[in-house]
Amino acid sequence: MASRAARSGGRRPGALLAAAVLAALAVLAAGCATVPSSGRVQQAQNNAAQNEDYPQSIPVAPQPGWRPQQIVQGFLQASASGFVNDHAAARQYLTSGLRSVWKPTWAVTVVSGNLSVIYTSRPHNIADGTQGAQVQVTGQHLATLTATGQYQVSSATTSYSFNLVLNNSSHLWQISGLPSCSKKPHARHWSCHLLLLTKPDFVNVYQAHDLYFARPASRVLVPDPVFLPQTGTPQQLARVLVKALLAAPRGLLTGAAVTKFPPGARLLTRHAVTINGSVLTVNLGGAAARADRSTLDAMAAQLVYTLAVPSGSAPPIAQSVVLKINGKTQQHLYPQPYLAASYLKWLNGWQPAPPVKLLYFLRGSRAYLQSSGAPHPVPGPAGAGHYPLSALAATPQGTALAGVGTVRTRRGKAQCAVWTGLGTRSGRVVTRHLPAPCTSVGYSTDGELWVVANGGLYLLPAGAAAPVPVAIDGLGTPQSITALRVAPDGVRVAMIVRNGNGTTQVDVGSIEHAPTGPSIAQTVTVADNVPDPGQLSWYGSDDILVLSRSGSRLWEAPVNGGEASQVNPEQDMTWLTSNGRSLAVASGGDILVSGAPNSEWSQVGPGSQPAVPGG
Repeated sequence: MASRAARSGGRRPGALLAAAVLAALAVLAAGCATVPSSGRVQQAQNNAAQNEDYPQSIPVAPQPGWRPQQIVQGFLQASASGFVNDHAAARQYLTSGLRSVWKPTWAVTVVSGNLSVIYTSRPHNIADGTQGAQVQVTGQHLATLTATGQYQVSSATTSYSFNLVLNNSSHLWQISGLPSCSKKPHARHWSCHLLLLTKPDFVNVYQAHDLYFARPASRVLVPDPVFLPQTGTPQQLARVLVKALLAAPRGLLTGAAVTKFPPGARLLTRHAVTINGSVLTVNLGGAAARADRSTLDAMAAQLVYTLAVPSGSAPPIAQSVVLKINGKTQQHLYPQPYLAASYLKWLNGWQPAPPVKLLYFLRGSRAYLQSSGAPHPVPGPAGAGHYPLSALAATPQGTALAGVGTVRTRRGKAQCAVWTGLGTRSGRVVTRHLPAPCTSVGYSTDGELWVVANGGLYLLPAGAAAPVPVAIDGLGTPQSITALRVAPDGVRVAMIVRNGNGTTQVDVGSIEHAPTGPSIAQTVTVADNVPDPGQLSWYGSDDILVLSRSGSRLWEAPVNGGEASQVNPEQDMTWLTSNGRSLAVASGGDILVSGAPNSEWSQVGPGSQPAVPGG
């Protein structure tokens, strides 16, 4: 499924790319620093032209007479243009010893556009007639692009110290120590890496591409965004993406998804990824030569959706993909709508959804259904108001309906009752109890019911099995969950977390199933610019819709770390549901439906808590 309109925010990647390629493609920037040839040292500023394609700062070689502050500013500027020649321009600012150990990796620190550059130790004699100095760069830390390629939002003021020495022969100040330098125990050499990137430069220079991995033991693809510099050629970008597919997924999908490429599969030669016109050819060898037809089909599905389907703001790298094994063509693949039916099944769960044909909602405690024509009560006791329903959930197929509500024990204690099997006269209604209150309920593609009760998360297997508590990695004691939705791929979840200080945030995590029980792992914060999020729903494979309680406004947010954008001026919304194409909201005591977040709304009638299949 093609992603929504191009975003202006950063993109959260989720896979570790090949280190050798990343060293050549990664960027270090702190805006276009002003490097004067004389006079007072100026503060580094971001002057990137937002409307220019791939704006690059022009590197300036270090000059005799520059002070330590100017050297640091020049290093940052030169590093921003270091896409080629292994950051050759930036290495001119380093001592010979540091040049050999400075090896930028995929890890990037994203900071605000304005950086303060000041002395922490002015030039002074340190030893043997050598002068030294220390310069501190301070900026607002916005996010981190981890070594596994994951975009993690955070906010803090951070300082970075640079040590410098004066080269007596060249009369140049040179950087002798970077903040990231470290030496592992028993290691022979130091390792140094520092990548500072301002948010405007990150947006201008990097572009998100979706890698596609598979849900374990299934034929469902899961998108995993990864960032690549826009300056790379299509062949370079394709090679990096293919090498990422050969390895196990990292970051958000660690332990939750797999690659279908067998261990030991490899690109045959340096030119194993080639482009001829709009056709991209991938030539594999090693263990790929022993892959059976089912494995070849899975490999081909990962390749075609990674390389020939638009993702984020990035167009497809190719129009079709040829898979070769030891030089022999195995598959020639085209994306939708030309892809063979055997590959379309890999889209099960997240392919573009049809318009909503079933809409459930509440009038008081009675469940209503609109399928065609006027809404009518759901058949059976749910439609008759026999249950104190407060929210509904329908399976993606629309074949089952569940609901939650608050009931009282004989001693008057409030409990959350979960009723499954609602929706038909002949259905067997099963009741299970959880701590009150229940604030969110939704089905996954497996027919499992996920319920948020009293700030905790529970999984209710199909049938009458007892609820299973779900652990959430990294969830602190003062934190609680208020809402959760499982992605159509059944691997990822989006949830709203309430912190101990009363603030709320949107987190995305992955589902892991272990013998000890299910858990949510690898959570990252997204949509950090949405004020006071209250409700959410998946909107395709790359986006979620978030309803803000502050102004009751609707936002659309990419799950890769980019900024959310307000998509509809409609106000006073109190509930949200979507099947990835159409959506329904409760507003002012009425149910409204729309074919897209920014389209016109149609009124269904009075009601609350709408639910659509898979929403």
